[in-house]
Amino acid sequence: MKLIGYMFFAALLLHGAAHAQTDSLWRGIYLFSDIDHLNFSQLSQSLHINVVQGRTGFGSPFEDSTFLHNPTGLRIINQRAFLNHASSGQKLVYQAEQDSQPEQIREYFKYKHPTLHPDGDSARFLTPPDSAGFMVKSAVPDNEYHYKQTDWWATFRPKIDQPFSAGDTVAHCIVQCKGNAQILADQILLAGDFDSAGVYKEFTLPFNVSYPVQNPGAEPPSPFLSGGVLSSNAAPCGGIDLQVYWYGHVTTYLDKVIVEDSLARHYLFAGLLDSSIKQEAATFGADAEYPLHENFYLTDEPFMSAHLAFNYVANLIKDTLGHDNPRAGSVTASYERFARFARSTVLLTRNLSFDSSQNGGVVCRAVRRKQRFCLTCALRHTLTIIAFGVYRS
Repeated sequence: MKLIGYMFFAALLLHGAAHAQTDSLWRGIYLFSDIDHLNFSQLSQSLHINVVQGRTGFGSPFEDSTFLHNPTGLRIINQRAFLNHASSGQKLVYQAEQDSQPEQIREYFKYKHPTLHPDGDSARFLTPPDSAGFMVKSAVPDNEYHYKQTDWWATFRPKIDQPFSAGDTVAHCIVQCKGNAQILADQILLAGDFDSAGVYKEFTLPFNVSYPVQNPGAEPPSPFLSGGVLSSNAAPCGGIDLQVYWYGHVTTYLDKVIVEDSLARHYLFAGLLDSSIKQEAATFGADAEYPLHENFYLTDEPFMSAHLAFNYVANLIKDTLGHDNPRAGSVTASYERFARFARSTVLLTRNLSFDSSQNGGVVCRAVRRKQRFCLTCALRHTLTIIAFGVYRS
């Protein structure tokens, strides 16, 4: 059956050492494969593919083993079920000192008090006689709440300085629904709530979000590159704002505000998954047992809120197998703003129309140019996309 899609160039964004061996080049990549219906001989001999990406740990161990030890020697980009889940934890860090540039690369507050003072490179503060008002508000982004996670936590990190009395009102921390101005969680901080002057303290507000009901008759989003731009999920509340109102009585510093879902807060960044992540890395990155392993494929098309989780898991894999070990690399498909972890590398994009007669997943041709990899991909679906990149840590 003739398939229509787009063909475009992308960059593989590298962290760490690049492969130096000639035989390590990705001559062709077969992405998003259904591992129980693969024709390995056709991929290798007819399409001249030498790398295949597929999901393991989701179904039959027998199919997993056949895929990972395929008879034609195709190297494997392995999307393990557990690593895929672990790297989807959501955490956003809104630093008080972060400005709006570059947009969509860092979290920041669009509004800041007009007399907000710098405290080195790590915080901002207000002090009498500065006028009372919002220290910060209008969090950007305000719509990065995904994967149908309903339980969230916002952690505000302020400190105060003398002079003050225990009953002085310091600040009002607010989590607000932008669409209807509903307060999802809030706390008024008194000077007595702080353990001592000059020491930061974290105040955590749990809140719950609900997701808009989608039209059940609507066409579902494309499974390819639906993460950042093509998602049909509307933002909960029409966006969620994080605000800190200062009462003007006590010198108050604000370091940051952190937003996390349950997976990120209670498991991933608490270190409770570290040993399991390292075990997965050690098992599938082993040369002897899985000689065809090429890289790990973490959560697909991660939302901006999952970028830190991706980075956390990718670094644990490297810690386990060695940072110079090419088998320790982590891969995903994403949009340009994922370059926040590869800021020195340019993401190349181009859109061209194209007809493909190949059945199956996505066939990509890879050409290595110094530390950039260019891909030409034949896609299975008609898409409206701006950019595509394959990130390699």
